Amino acid sequence: MIDVHELRVYFDSARGLVKALDGVDFHVGRGEIVGVAGESGCGKTTLALAISRLISSPGKIMGGKIEFEGRDIIEMDEDEFRKSYRWKKIAMVFQGSMNGFTPVFTIGSQIDEVLMIHGYHGNRVDRIAELLGMVELEPGIARRFPHELSGGQKQRAFLAMALAIDPPFLIADEPTTALDVLTQSSIINLLKTLRKKKQISIMLVTHDLALLSEIVDRVYVLYAGKLAEVGTSDAVFERPKHPYTKGLIASVPTITGKSISGISGFMPDLVNLPPGCKFAPRCPNVMTICKNEEPRVQRISEEQKAACWLY
Repeated sequence: MIDVHELRVYFDSARGLVKALDGVDFHVGRGEIVGVAGESGCGKTTLALAISRLISSPGKIMGGKIEFEGRDIIEMDEDEFRKSYRWKKIAMVFQGSMNGFTPVFTIGSQIDEVLMIHGYHGNRVDRIAELLGMVELEPGIARRFPHELSGGQKQRAFLAMALAIDPPFLIADEPTTALDVLTQSSIINLLKTLRKKKQISIMLVTHDLALLSEIVDRVYVLYAGKLAEVGTSDAVFERPKHPYTKGLIASVPTITGKSISGISGFMPDLVNLPPGCKFAPRCPNVMTICKNEEPRVQRISEEQKAACWLY
């Protein structure tokens, strides 16, 4: 459904070009849930915004392709994309979306605006009730204002709004941030149900590896705007290859009480990136070649690829 090839997204700054994404490949199949993981600043949200064509100044897509069902949406006229693709085929639940509603309008009126703008021809009142039911909310929620809803209810309502025109592809950027554990579980089960009933494809962006292991078919691990590792969920979480992926997994607390460890150092400056592998200054397995030559993404097994000189 989505094929991203060598995507580069840079931002102008007073200090120079910020290379938020620098040659990333990414793919999502029909009915598939794909996760994107990594530290803050690694490029997760930038990738989501690029696919949604929502990169704005001072950011710019500098190269690559984003093909949706075979068409390059980067080359597409903005008016055509807005009318035919945005929300109808590609919808997004934004990071912090629970605070994304306009406070002075009811939930129902804001969902109705989406239906009206995108030309829904059926009974909009019935459709709003159907959408709220789809995310396990009572129809009466439509008459409430955002401040009358809990965080979990607002997150569900925003998800209902994203699904208003039945898009085949949904981007969920940190959909469980700031929610309690039970509500997080409920949102994840809801995404699973949507995939099963609607055959919707989902791109799930999060730093929560435990959450990803519960739901996704495939995982992309980004570091400093580049792809570090990609593989099936089982392969990446059970047999991680890249030292960065291993460090991320080792930093997650487990129910067994196994000791946890962090990754030393910080993300590199995206304006002045180091030569060679971008993870080299923090890598416990660093070699001379790592500091001088950048590794390419290599196939390690049928289920995994990684950009690391160890392989």
